[in-house]
This record gives sequence, C-alpha cells and structure tokens, in this order.
Amino acid sequence: MSTRKSQPSSYQFKEIYLECIERFCEEHDRTGVVVAGSNGPHQEAETPLRNTAHWIVALCGAYDLLPEERYKSKAVELGDQLCSPTFRPFGASFHARQANGVDRCNGLIGQAWAIEALGGLARLTGLRHYQETGVELALRHKFSEKWAVWHSLDIDGRILNIDNVFNHQLWFAATTSMVNSGLSEELDRRVAAFTTALSVNLKTEENGLVRHHVDRLLSSPEVRLAGLLKHLRDGTLIRRIWNIRSTDKQKPTPDEYRIGYHSFNAYGFALLKRTTRDHEFWSGPAIAKITELLQSPAFIQRLDNNIFSYPYNPPGFEVPVALETLSEKSNAELTAIATCWITRQLRFSYDATQRSMSRNCIDPKTQAARIYEISRLSNEILSAVEVSFASDDVVTGASPSYA
Repeated sequence: MSTRKSQPSSYQFKEIYLECIERFCEEHDRTGVVVAGSNGPHQEAETPLRNTAHWIVALCGAYDLLPEERYKSKAVELGDQLCSPTFRPFGASFHARQANGVDRCNGLIGQAWAIEALGGLARLTGLRHYQETGVELALRHKFSEKWAVWHSLDIDGRILNIDNVFNHQLWFAATTSMVNSGLSEELDRRVAAFTTALSVNLKTEENGLVRHHVDRLLSSPEVRLAGLLKHLRDGTLIRRIWNIRSTDKQKPTPDEYRIGYHSFNAYGFALLKRTTRDHEFWSGPAIAKITELLQSPAFIQRLDNNIFSYPYNPPGFEVPVALETLSEKSNAELTAIATCWITRQLRFSYDATQRSMSRNCIDPKTQAARIYEISRLSNEILSAVEVSFASDDVVTGASPSYA
C-alpha cells in the first residue's frame, strides 16, 4: 500500500450523516432485515433488536434534518418489526440477547434502547401506541424503593435481580423519562427518586470518572446473596468464579471500562437532564466534575487504544451532545468542539467506500448503527459542522492520527 497521503478535503458532516442513513436504507430495502451485532467488545450474541432500535432513532434524526417521507416510512417499517412478537415473544421485555449464561433482556440497557426507539417513533408519528408501549414496558420493571434503582425483567416476565451496572440504570431512567413525558405519574415519581438517589448511587473517581457499578449494591450482603442465588439457580456459578470466557474476548481492566464508558455515561446524563432540568443534582459538584473531565487533555489522550472508546462507545458523537446539554458553552464554542470530536470519530470509524461508520472495530454492524447518537445534537450545530480529512483517513484500516 502506498504511504503517500492525499490532500485534506472539507465535507459537511450533515451530508455524511445522511449518506450513512441512505446506505442503511438501501441495504434494508434489499434484504428486509437488520443484521444483529455482538455487543461490541463484549462479544455476546445479540438479536437484531438493538440495531433496529438504533436505526429507528437515526431515521428520526434524518427526518428532522431533511423531512423526506422515505425516512419516516422506513422508521415506521422498523417500528412495526420492533413491536412484533419476534422481538417481544411473551409480551414482557424485549428479546435483546441470545441466552448463554447471561439474561436475554440484556439487563436494563437492552430495554432502554427499545424504549428510546419507541419514544422517537412517538414524536415522529404522533401515534400514542408507541408511547404507551414504552410506558407499559417501563412500568413492568420492578423499582426498588430501598435502593432507588430497577430490577431487570426477563422476556418471559420473570423479575430478575437488580441490575448493578450504573450506566444501565442511568440510561433506563433517562429513556423512560423521555418516552413517558408525563403520561404516568408513577414513572415520574420513580425517575425523580432515582435522580435524587444519585447522591448515593453515583460514585466517581477524584477526577470525575464514573465508576462502572453501583458500589453500594456490590457491598450489600442482601444484594450479594441475591446474586449468588441467581448464579446457583441459573447454573452459572462456576463461570462466574473462574470468569470463563471465549478466547476471542478481550479482557478489559476496570480503568479501561471507566474511561471507555465515560462519554456514554455523560450522554445518558444529558438525556436525563433534558426531562428533569429543575432537579438540584444538575447544579451540584458531581455533574460538574463529570462534564469537566470530558474536556481534559489527559482524558482525551486515554481514549486512544481503548476498545470501549472510538471502536464502540463513540465519544466523537457522545461528547458534543453531552456538552451541549451539560455545559454553558455558546453555540459557537459548541460548534468548534463538535467539529473537533466528530472529525476524530470519522477518522477512526468512517469508511467512505461503504458510506458507513464501520472501520477499526470488532462489531461493525453495531458501530455503524451508533451514528444515531449524533442525531441529538441540535440541528443548528450539526448543520454547521464541517469536517476535514484526507480520503486516505477514511478508507484504510490504519489508526488515525489526530491533528
């Protein structure tokens, strides 16, 4: 391969975003299916639920940018698939993950992504049944009054243990609040209780880095016993003790998790803030630290070579959305920031020959669908972003160098 570099060119990011949507629509028109991913570096077999939900939100965003009927009709087509018995075979939670020593609902996060799509469809179409489906699903999940967090719900309706992954709880609260939009007072109460309990359920490192689990649950004898009983019941205790994994899985350190998921957490906080702006949490020191860390050069440097960062949780899309909601920056500042971050993400992930965000990752189908996250950047800023890179940057498999 030649090492000679082509000259940088400028592109409107809006056009690249819409091209990625068009590429997906062409493929779906041809095959009629959404291909399932493998949960990124976690390498767990998923159903097509997640990517279907992501593309629905992406199509809603495309319609906001360019109100063409084909985007709306494709979103509704996917919505019909989403609400079919294929994805919700027992009328309880959605089937998100293939069972292999793990739950089939993918904890709370699998359901959060489904609820997120239902909320998008409700806003796009004005049809109440999408909202009602999301609200009904959220209400089915048992809420622990003691801990102010939710239990997972299996696809057959069985109440599972509390999901102790913090970002799962955060995203479930945020997407539930978004789809609810005041329809259920009980859901409003639960979300408010969750947000208030962030004072004890959210733990960060000194620099603001969010810890991956709800620590007080992990230290609770009651919750630990429930976890032990679950593994005994499911026959997964040995797998848990010895951490048996397939050889193709990459084993992350706790710090890799925290770094790679920080922008994903910040994005979840941004979604939650949009529906709970008056809560005192948003003026407190914890969210200030979390937001400040997103702009730290040391943090930005540590995103490189992290399997949970650019190849999976796309900070180039998550950070601009998070800062637009969580910071007090002007639109001019946010446009400059978004331009920098989006360019980084494109240089890493965008394949110009495929018109897809699918390079340099272990799960290209899921990574391509995660372009949906940038749809929540305001149209004014998204439309103003122009990215500059050489064509070599977006067609080779080489790691990017950020200028």
